Amino acid sequence: LTIVRGPAQTIAAKDEATLEWTLEEMGGHPIAEAGVEVRSDERADGRVLIERLTWDGVPQLAFPKPEDGSSLYRRAWVQACDHFDSWNPDRPYRIMQNSGPGLLIQGTREWQDYEARASVTPALAHRGGIAVCVQGLKRWVALLLCDDGKLRLVKALDGERVLAEADFPWSLDQTYDLSLSTHGGHFVAKVAGKTVVEATDTDRPLESGALALLVDTGRLDVGNVSVGPA
Repeated sequence: LTIVRGPAQTIAAKDEATLEWTLEEMGGHPIAEAGVEVRSDERADGRVLIERLTWDGVPQLAFPKPEDGSSLYRRAWVQACDHFDSWNPDRPYRIMQNSGPGLLIQGTREWQDYEARASVTPALAHRGGIAVCVQGLKRWVALLLCDDGKLRLVKALDGERVLAEADFPWSLDQTYDLSLSTHGGHFVAKVAGKTVVEATDTDRPLESGALALLVDTGRLDVGNVSVGPA
């Protein structure tokens, strides 16, 4: 473990303060623990009372493979797919699912109003892409390259429903820069920075949740995964 310290603040006896810290990029390394450190230049007896420790705000970070070769970044992802390999620094996420949808999940239920981005290289698969507002294995909204030459915006909640679709004759082993943003039930899907489909969901909309890489019955190679404000 490596300690990364935030800004320090001096607090006199009986004073109170609010400590805030916007975390910087960690080079792909996951955060294992968070806490408060108390220091003094000379001996000082006493105590510090912490009322609460929490986090909020829109996530803004990338998920590269760490340059030092560490594999601990894999543990920060929830593996809900049959296989997860990291074979290439440019495509550190290779996910495979033998049957049905498989997900590789990163984030928390509190994430909202954000945009997920990834470079996706589909192999033989029924469909694959990226998902946002992931609240479980069957609760998500995904932008998917489908094997019938369509690009679909699909919502999973008590079954699946297509929110929008467009013709998109993609090719095997070709890389596509996908992005999907969520803002209060409105979803905008882009390929190479150009809006392809968008939709507003008013039927029990999923408005927050983690991001995921999704593949259905096949293999998907993914790189340049990041998340930022919508």
